[in-house]
Amino acid sequence: MRSLQRVLACVAVLIVCAFADRPASFMQFGAAVLVGDREVFAGEPANNARPGTVYIYRKGANLSDAWREVATLTAPDATVGDAFGSSLALGEGRLFVGAGPLSVHVFEKRDSTWTFTGTIAAKSVPGDNVRFGRALAAAGEYLFIGREPVNLSGRGRDAIFAQPGAAANQPPPSMPAGA
Repeated sequence: MRSLQRVLACVAVLIVCAFADRPASFMQFGAAVLVGDREVFAGEPANNARPGTVYIYRKGANLSDAWREVATLTAPDATVGDAFGSSLALGEGRLFVGAGPLSVHVFEKRDSTWTFTGTIAAKSVPGDNVRFGRALAAAGEYLFIGREPVNLSGRGRDAIFAQPGAAANQPPPSMPAGA
């Protein structure tokens, strides 16, 4: 009888472990964090139970109001292990979300809702794109997408994009020598 109880206890533990939420550190909640536009964005790119997610929090109007989750974003082609939320940047009413080495997804804020508007695929950028989108920065009308060279020796490079609505004849900002 006692061995049957042990077996049932082990089975119960296995079931709980299989269906319980993983610890936040395992899913990398907060691997990328961004504050802007009166919101906080937290990426969770390494969730092994569901696609990567970006959580959006907003504080109430009063200082004493709590922060609350107001939305979650996933990639339009979301799959488990897609690394969506591994990097974040905000600029000119657009949220840029890195999705591993393959792409950066673009969301626009319309009223108080973030809506998917497009994707920048690594394969659309000339050159070696190892770890494409590892780092993102938005400044004015430009988006900088960090990438590393294939052999991982030497410096990485930025791919520079003019954001939609940028002046067509305006060159990207100057980069320092050797960048």
